[in-house]
Amino acid sequence: VVYVIRHGEKVPAGNHLNRTGLARAEHVAKLFGGGSGGVYPPPKAIFANFYHEEYNSVELGTPLARRRGFAVNSSFHRPLYGEDNHAAAAAILHSLRTTGGPVMAIWESWNLVPLVQ
Repeated sequence: VVYVIRHGEKVPAGNHLNRTGLARAEHVAKLFGGGSGGVYPPPKAIFANFYHEEYNSVELGTPLARRRGFAVNSSFHRPLYGEDNHAAAAAILHSLRTTGGPVMAIWESWNLVPLVQ
């Protein structure tokens, strides 16, 4: 299983989560964090888009990653001109195979569909 989530709401002229986005991050941590408030099996790895200081995807996954005791993998990003999401998708699938999953991908809205194709 790969959970695919759009990045959280961000401030109008910036690259960080706004108050609603921060609340969403805490809610995601509760839903996927295991324990008494958990609804879904917790991910064994979290990948988040990080490009040109766009922190909102990483910030969305950070509370959950902290709860689970690992870091968000932000070494992949949405494609640059002439590139695609293949490297990120390959890394996510590799993580799924090696951990047994589930794995979470938090991505930039315009590139969610290309990431999973």
